[in-house]
Amino acid sequence: MQDNYIQKLLNIKDIIVTNITENSETIEVSIKSTNNTGVCPCCKQPTTRIHDYRLQRVRHSNIGLRQVCLLLRKKRFICKRRNKRFYESLNFLGRYQRNTKEYIFTLLEKLKDTRS
Repeated sequence: MQDNYIQKLLNIKDIIVTNITENSETIEVSIKSTNNTGVCPCCKQPTTRIHDYRLQRVRHSNIGLRQVCLLLRKKRFICKRRNKRFYESLNFLGRYQRNTKEYIFTLLEKLKDTRS
């Protein structure tokens, strides 16, 4: 139940919150995706075979005056057909990005407000 409130606060769906650490300036939220299938970028076939995982640090929108950092346990799949390895695709994070889409949107809104 608590994870649901944290998901709503972060405005991110399809994740599981595994840990939260905080200090006076930052909040670190460890998360992992609930999606267990990936689609191969070469042959477009779905796969459930996970090759490995890696941790990725992602900047998210602030909560109050605190900076929020997500520690994402990202899945790396392997295609059965072509033996190609690829990372899972996440709706809140663009490819090769270290900032969430919401953080980029918030930053652009702040820039727009300062320009007007």
